[in-house]
Order: sequence, then C-alpha cells, then structure tokens
Amino acid sequence: MTIASKNPQAIIDALEAKPNNFKLKGTGEIDVLLGCNYFRDSDGRLCYSPKNYLKKMKDQYKLLFGTSPKFETNPLVENDHPELDESEFLNDEETCIYQSLIGCTQWVVQLGRLDIAVHVMTLSSFRAQPRRGHLERLKKVIGYLSKMNNGAIRIRTEMPDISDAVIERYDWSKTVYAGSKEEIPLTFQRLKGNLSNLSHMLIPISVTTFLMVKLSRVFCTLLIRHHLIGILRNKQRQKSLRSVQRNLLRGPL
Repeated sequence: MTIASKNPQAIIDALEAKPNNFKLKGTGEIDVLLGCNYFRDSDGRLCYSPKNYLKKMKDQYKLLFGTSPKFETNPLVENDHPELDESEFLNDEETCIYQSLIGCTQWVVQLGRLDIAVHVMTLSSFRAQPRRGHLERLKKVIGYLSKMNNGAIRIRTEMPDISDAVIERYDWSKTVYAGSKEEIPLTFQRLKGNLSNLSHMLIPISVTTFLMVKLSRVFCTLLIRHHLIGILRNKQRQKSLRSVQRNLLRGPL
C-alpha cells in the first residue's frame, strides 16, 4: 500500500487504531515498489526510476542470449520501418522470448520510461508472428535502456513560475475563424437542468464526492452537447437532400 499525503503518519495511525486495527508491517518512506526505485534529489523532491527492474531485465537478457545487451544511444535507427521487414519468421521458442521481452519493456514504460513508449508500441504489434529483424530491434531497445538507465521522473507539487513568460496575443479577425460562434442547441439549457438533477440523485453529495459530481456533470453535458449538435446537423443535411431529390424528380421545365 502506498500513501501519498502531506502527513502520511496520520493515515497510518488511523489505520492501526480502533475500529480499524490493521497490522501494518514495514511502514516508512517508500524505497522500492514493483521494481521501481523511489528517492529524493538534491532539492528534496521525490523522484522515481525503474533501476531495479532494468537490472533484472539485463540479467534475464544475459540468461536468454548468453551475453549482456550491447549499449545503444538510440532505441531504434532513424527512419526505420519495422513493418517492411522481410527477414525470416521466428520459431515458437524465439517467439515466446520475443513476447516475454515485449512484456518487460511495456512494464518499463509503465514505470516512467516514456522515451521508449512509441518504439515498444510499434514492436509489440508484431507479437503474434515476429521476424528476426523485429527481435534485433527489440534487442537494440534493451541495449538503449541498459546504457541510459538513469532516467527518472521528478515530482514537483509547487506551482511553476511563469512570471517571465511572454504571452503572444493573436488577431483572429484576419483568419478563417473570424466571427465564429459556438453552436448551442435550443434544448441544451433544459437538458442541462435535467442532467444536473439526475447527477444529484445518482451520486450523494459529500465532501469527498463533490469533485466527482462536478467532473461527471461537465463530462456528461459536453458529451450530450456533442451528440445534439450532430443530430441537428444531420437534420439539416436531410432537408437539403430532400430538396435536391424533389428537384430531380420534377425534371427540366
């Protein structure tokens, strides 16, 4: 169990006290969880990085192929097209190895290494029947992770300082968006009121669920507005098509 709070000890005390009486073991500042390392940088900010998992993945690679992964500075070659690969298909055993390594790299992405997300997504599309070239590309991705194993995500909770940012003002009057207005259906206000009453009936209002109610109302109103606008546009298209059909049926004068 991971507790994210300004005062996590208060939550631990509440769980261990009556009437909960939970017996918690090893409570303290988080260090390692599911292969992900948690630490603080020189500024005291919390950071996390999958160093432990990358080390285990490197050991697994050595067991599978008998050698350590070759260090790479890029996950894949520039302008590479794995979908055009015409090398031989892997056998059943090699396919299982490929699928296992794909699962490992997908978990690395979940642990914060977003720099390989696109590469893993591309190579994972060949899991059903991978080729030799796909496996070599996957080895290159693992070699990149082995070399660039210090990537981490730093958690900053304070508001960023944008006081020196220059905000440009655009003049939209000389563009195609000049004079544009949002299309609001005539029945939207009445529908919005009904939706508001319905959301209050389905979700009880309290301190903890107030934000959920607000978010659900905004999402539902936007979704219904989108569908209503689509219905009105379809009606307009149907009217125009009917007029065209009538003119065609009348024939030349």
